[in-house]
Amino acid sequence: MNSAATNKKHCKHCRLYRAFYDRGLFGFFREKKGICRHKRKIVGEAETCENFSRRPYRDVSVTIGQLDLAIANAKALEEIFSESEP
Repeated sequence: MNSAATNKKHCKHCRLYRAFYDRGLFGFFREKKGICRHKRKIVGEAETCENFSRRPYRDVSVTIGQLDLAIANAKALEEIFSESEP
């Protein structure tokens, strides 16, 4: 098997891997370690194992109505938080 094919079987592409996130000042940052739900231990995202199972591809469709609702909700939250500032 060539190296390009083996590189795609890292834990970060497995459905059993859940990455850890660190909270930053302006958002969350993905760590290079996570938990393997099969092994039940902390693993690195570049590790591999025999229980690799690819994550399913999710096709997400969004309508204009959903986007309008999300924008309206964001504006409402912005108004609430701007009113609570001293």
